[in-house]
This record gives sequence, C-alpha cells and structure tokens, in this order.
Amino acid sequence: MSRFYCIGKNRICKIYLLFFLNSYFILPGICYTLIIVNGNRHSSTGGG
Repeated sequence: MSRFYCIGKNRICKIYLLFFLNSYFILPGICYTLIIVNGNRHSSTGGG
C-alpha cells in the first residue's frame, strides 16, 4: 500500500517504482542469461 501512497511524492519513490516494475523483466532476464551462460559452458565451441 505504501508503494501507491508514495507515487508522485518525490523522485526516490519514482526510482523505487521503476526498480519494482523492472524487477519483472530483470529477474527473468538474469535467469535466462544464466541458462545461456551454462549452455555455452557445456558446449566445447562456446559460440552462440
């Protein structure tokens, strides 16, 4: 609830909100990157 309360209150809250929204894209992105990195590590050529 505090999240919505601090919307448009100051810049810090906007940054926090952006970070909160970006987490939906960052977390899956990290997981996907780890899968790709692990896949490249297992491959002998390492190209991909």
